[in-house]
Amino acid sequence: MHATATSGRNLHQPTVKAAPARRRWWLLLKGVAVGWHDARVSRLAASLSFYTLLSLVPLLVITDALLGLALDRTAVRHEIDLQLTSMIGGDQARALRAMLDHAQAPAFSSWQTVFSAVMTFIGAAGVFLELKDSLNSLWRVKAKEHVRLRDFLRGYFAPMTMVLGFGFLLLVSFICEAALAAGVSALSSWQPGLAAAVAAGDQITSWLLAFLLFAATYRFLPDTAIAWREVWLGAAVSALLFVVGRWAIGLYLGTSDFAGRYGPAGAILAIVVWIYYSAQIFLSGALFTRLHAESRGRRVEAAEKAPTARVALEA
Repeated sequence: MHATATSGRNLHQPTVKAAPARRRWWLLLKGVAVGWHDARVSRLAASLSFYTLLSLVPLLVITDALLGLALDRTAVRHEIDLQLTSMIGGDQARALRAMLDHAQAPAFSSWQTVFSAVMTFIGAAGVFLELKDSLNSLWRVKAKEHVRLRDFLRGYFAPMTMVLGFGFLLLVSFICEAALAAGVSALSSWQPGLAAAVAAGDQITSWLLAFLLFAATYRFLPDTAIAWREVWLGAAVSALLFVVGRWAIGLYLGTSDFAGRYGPAGAILAIVVWIYYSAQIFLSGALFTRLHAESRGRRVEAAEKAPTARVALEA
């Protein structure tokens, strides 16, 4: 018994398949709104925020290590600080920096270093495992109840590779950010009018990298057989909302006394709010992707193999 998508329509979205183009888009957006409520996306986003918070420091440790292999470590940390400050504000960025410095404290022996590295990688993968479960829920995928241990491990390999993919995209992002920053500095002294165009290119680069990350996640992480052509639009819309929302909430957190109102826990709470908004955008984009595929008459089917909590040790 292989993994199967749930029969019927668990989410009661309006039927959008045979409608005229303009009405189809209206029904599609309406379907996303109804599906957002029926699938309890806000609750999935809250759960994802919790796992992301637990995985945030391990992800930063891995990012710092990967970028340090290709770039100057001091420049990497400065760029990480700038990016965090622009996204979540100065107080929150300093809180994350303190946690990152503490997590990178040297171990007492070589075996402790190896153990710490393994646990850091597993911790970073935790958020992608939760992402996988959330996407399976939105795609209405049921895992088969018994699966061979080999298939079980194979099903959980994708979230692990997403950690490395995430680090690679951040490496590309930071290189592009550094190149654009150098370009803005040079053009400001030579041709001030062009500096604004280069700065706009910075935002386009941020959108492009978010688009690639979202598209890869929608394509590979859930246990569904979905074609690339079905994820492009949803990833593009989600990335646009993510970039705009990142700027807006970063501006709010950076200019308001949000952290000060809640005392010592304010910085962590502000980080959770930012993660929660981002999770809402990401999961709503996944729902949009599924409904858009269905509106084009393409049935999204469950993948051949999917992991499950119960594993039968079969040969």
